Amino acid sequence: MTWTALNGGLTGTALNVNSITLRPGAARTGVINHELYATTDGGVFRKDPGTLEWAQVTLPDPSNAEFGDSPAATVDELTFHWMDYDPRILNTIFVIAAKDSVSRLWIYRSDDSGLTWTSRGVNTS
Repeated sequence: MTWTALNGGLTGTALNVNSITLRPGAARTGVINHELYATTDGGVFRKDPGTLEWAQVTLPDPSNAEFGDSPAATVDELTFHWMDYDPRILNTIFVIAAKDSVSRLWIYRSDDSGLTWTSRGVNTS
């Protein structure tokens, strides 16, 4: 068996992949369209069926309302560690991101298949 790199669209810190998640898709015209998501040190990326390139998912700056210092972080300062979908509601996606220098996590949530996102901060210290 030969492995082939499928890292088109990933550069710099995005090449440091932390997790890959397969999100099942709906069958359209007899073909099931699955999406692959990768969480990386440089953001969250999606690979659609039939494409060779990963596309970065646009996430807003994290919610800082839970913390007294503002802003506690911007999206560019986060490392994205994990992603999964709700198996009962496939349109709902969760991502966990961290800013290790301040011992904080953010949980991102999308209820519309990744079109829009909200987040909530968690102090881990």
